Amino acid sequence: MINFSVTAVETPPSLSRDLFDLAIFFDVPDGSPNQVPICADEIIPVCAPALLERVADFKTATLLHDQTWADDWAVWSKATATPTSDPRRGPKFSLYSLAVEEAKAGAGVLIGHLCLIEEALVNGSLKHASERTCHTGRHLCARLPDDARRRPETDQVVSLLY
Repeated sequence: MINFSVTAVETPPSLSRDLFDLAIFFDVPDGSPNQVPICADEIIPVCAPALLERVADFKTATLLHDQTWADDWAVWSKATATPTSDPRRGPKFSLYSLAVEEAKAGAGVLIGHLCLIEEALVNGSLKHASERTCHTGRHLCARLPDDARRRPETDQVVSLLY
């Protein structure tokens, strides 16, 4: 049996100093043996089904933002050549999960990170507000400690992630 303890932090911990067996963050894959890319970070605007018909364009829609990914709307707009009036306007949330819940509640349109909102898309609580996706260049990655500090259970957990 493997016991889990989850700690939410803003920046990746130093696995050579901190007492963590694994860190999962968005990062650019670096090819190191201690970094395991789990899935590509693909983004697309999403909203509640009830709001979908009222989203005529992204110039007038309420844009929701996660503060960590403050440039999401600008990145998506540029990559897909889809205009927005001001990609920084609209409510900002300190946690992505709060922004997702507000999008589900119909408060506006959010840039969805597909690997984080898959369940909401499957159960229908969020819908694509556009057909255009783009890749950010990042991946959801598992960062592992060096072999000397790695427990065998850590590799078992990582194998379940992808």
